[in-house]
Amino acid sequence: MLSALTFLAAADIPAKSSSQEIFARETYPEARPPLRGFRAPILDHADELWPFNLPDVDSTPELHAASTIIQTQLASDGLLSTTAQIFAALPSKTLPADAAGLLDFFKRAGLPIDLLAAFIPSDQPSTSPAATLQSIQSLVLHDHVPASQIASRFSFAFQPSAPGFAIACEDGTSDFAQIRLQLPSARYWQGLGDGGAVDIARQLTERISSARFLIGIPSDQREAIEQLLAPGAHASKASVTYFSSSLTLAQWAQDNGKPGFISAASPKLATIVPRYASRGEDGATFIPGETFIADALAETGPTVIQSPLLFQGGNLLAYHQPSTGKKILLIGEAELYRNIALGLSQDQVLQAFCSEFNVDQCITLPAVSFHIDFELSIHIQGNRMLAFVNDQTLATQAILSCTLQPLVSLQLLSNESALEAAQAIRNKNFESALSIIMPPIMDQAVSPGRVPLSFAKNFAVGSSDSGVGNMQRILLAADLATACNVPLDLNDIDPDTQTYFRALRRLQSDRAALQHQLEDLGFVLVPIPSLADGSRCLNYVNMVQGKTRLLLPAYGGLFSPVDAQVRQIVQDKLGADVQIVQILTGETQRRQGGLHCAVSAYYEP
Repeated sequence: MLSALTFLAAADIPAKSSSQEIFARETYPEARPPLRGFRAPILDHADELWPFNLPDVDSTPELHAASTIIQTQLASDGLLSTTAQIFAALPSKTLPADAAGLLDFFKRAGLPIDLLAAFIPSDQPSTSPAATLQSIQSLVLHDHVPASQIASRFSFAFQPSAPGFAIACEDGTSDFAQIRLQLPSARYWQGLGDGGAVDIARQLTERISSARFLIGIPSDQREAIEQLLAPGAHASKASVTYFSSSLTLAQWAQDNGKPGFISAASPKLATIVPRYASRGEDGATFIPGETFIADALAETGPTVIQSPLLFQGGNLLAYHQPSTGKKILLIGEAELYRNIALGLSQDQVLQAFCSEFNVDQCITLPAVSFHIDFELSIHIQGNRMLAFVNDQTLATQAILSCTLQPLVSLQLLSNESALEAAQAIRNKNFESALSIIMPPIMDQAVSPGRVPLSFAKNFAVGSSDSGVGNMQRILLAADLATACNVPLDLNDIDPDTQTYFRALRRLQSDRAALQHQLEDLGFVLVPIPSLADGSRCLNYVNMVQGKTRLLLPAYGGLFSPVDAQVRQIVQDKLGADVQIVQILTGETQRRQGGLHCAVSAYYEP
């Protein structure tokens, strides 16, 4: 039985790597790797150092030439064709003659050589990266096969990094076993109830005491965090194991690894982590702290597996389809293109994810929000498949309704006008509602869309609320109502505003398309008054599903009435057998995140 508090410091973890590798960890930049094939040296691959920077053009002209071909052709032409182009472009005498040397050359040039093992020559039952390279070399130099035809000589058979691993379904069919969090520091942003990283950890350890918690922290914050979250500091009785990193950590535990199980006979909790932990949607920025924390996590109990694929966990969501028994993995389209950039085709990416995560089918969802967990959450009860989704109109109504009382308190709106606006909001007559609400706000503005801090503070309710954050959401709701619900002749609006409103309309159209796709998959949609708009979001679908307990985001402060409205909607849909646990996340949402972004839940087998 674990004690209530366990701590695994970096010094407690057995050294697995050389001093060269440790030095490299300390000096890695937070940046998009210049070499496409870079893979983080962690876990069982900690001694396999992968170059990060481009080779020098003067001292290594052949490497630089190969690297240039990789940078320009890999995503469009694919891994095999790009490799063949390098063999065709470089004189044979400039390349190493032995298999090991050849493999190292392509690795230093930036080719993701580990993925070569998935390409099997048509005349062989299996292969290795070195053998695949030599096969391509022979086809190009001896058989004179054009680079464009090389792929036809191979079959694609991605082998899972850990046979027996299966991603956990986040569909409300199992209860929590463990919960993993990460804390960037030991301080509250504003205080108890602010919904920041520390506050979320405090709430969860107080209210989900039956689960074991694994919490990643900065090494130099150990004592302060222990004091904040120790048993007795609040009402927590949870079992907590800390693991630490000397590098900077972010709050987003969901994105640097997906939980699951390994070994079907006697399932053991496991986490699969990507090629390297990344940030960004239009590319993949390497995050050293989020990546190297995997070694410390591995010492806490769950098996940790590194995949050669790139992914961010909030963009992956698995569920069981009751009618067929199939396990489905929903993938945000950014993850598709992230791996196409490594030289895989779209079909190969989907095949690889099916194999790596042990699912029957992968389905790509469009990028409406940064990650798909900002657009939907799945709960399955029997044969009923529910998908909680954002409803922009309901959210606009809720936010504008919460705006009335502060304006009345400031004597900027009469009681009669507030009642008239409230009726217009209920009737979705946004043009009339905005004509009452917005003039007193804009009268305080120092320029279009900018109000003084002193005025915004009046829209905070309680010491942990944010008047600035609330005002941003009010202005967003007004923009959404105007762009999507009020009749407009865009030609009468200035070009910049036209572009902005058209973007909002397109976003609404994209969201509708995503939701139609979910309906086609058999889901019953549950509209939630919820917005996904970066740091201006008021997002409730970013929830964490459990069979008997559901962790539901709350914002608090001015928007507490919306919290209560959403709780009632979810409770009515799920029934009394599911306990709704609301967790304040205001400050986390103001930092472009949410509850599911911050919580990585392991489930009971």
